[in-house]
Amino acid sequence: MRLQQIHVFPVKSMAGQQVSAWPVTPQRLAGDRLWALHDAAGKIGSGKDSRRFRRVDALFSWRAKLPDPQATAWVRRGAADWREITDPEVAAALRADCGADVRLLPENDQSHLDAAPVSLVGMATLAELGRRLGTGEPVDPRHLRANLVIETDEPYVEDGWVDRRLTIGRAHFAVTQRVTRCRMVDVEQADIPALPGLLRATGARDACAAIYLRPLAPAELTVGDLLVT
Repeated sequence: MRLQQIHVFPVKSMAGQQVSAWPVTPQRLAGDRLWALHDAAGKIGSGKDSRRFRRVDALFSWRAKLPDPQATAWVRRGAADWREITDPEVAAALRADCGADVRLLPENDQSHLDAAPVSLVGMATLAELGRRLGTGEPVDPRHLRANLVIETDEPYVEDGWVDRRLTIGRAHFAVTQRVTRCRMVDVEQADIPALPGLLRATGARDACAAIYLRPLAPAELTVGDLLVT
């Protein structure tokens, strides 16, 4: 099994970027979900409402990228020019989009990551989800916002790796749990159309698709790296 795709999402709930190689830090893929939208009450912009998150669908039309792993993120909406995330025009556009007093902040004491820093899905799982939807095509991993996509032959084989350690190339990870999905997998995002029914298609697996990983040491990931369980 080999690593087929790497995706980095510099701003939580915005579309991200696909890369061919990327560093892993002790906390995450470098720069991944390092920024997030905060409202006046301190809630984080996301695809759902909860004690911690506020549903802000306007975020889904934005994209974010990192010119390099150590750079400040750049963002844009639609065909607009890319602008550094700290540009005042970015803040004004987001306030207008969200209709509220919001601002983009880097991570501090409140993590913008989900239950674990890195997510991974197998290609056979994406194909099975596509079969359940009747599309005839594998589901785009960006709907699941998966960081890593692995070549696999058996759907959901990755579920059996929970509580084990994985090596991908020179990077080492602990597998912590399966990923429980929410409505965000169905919605349109900046670079992919809506996919109604995807959340329902995960129901046969307790609404889970993909697994969470925790990095064990700094390393570099490269597409084509061999995965060893």
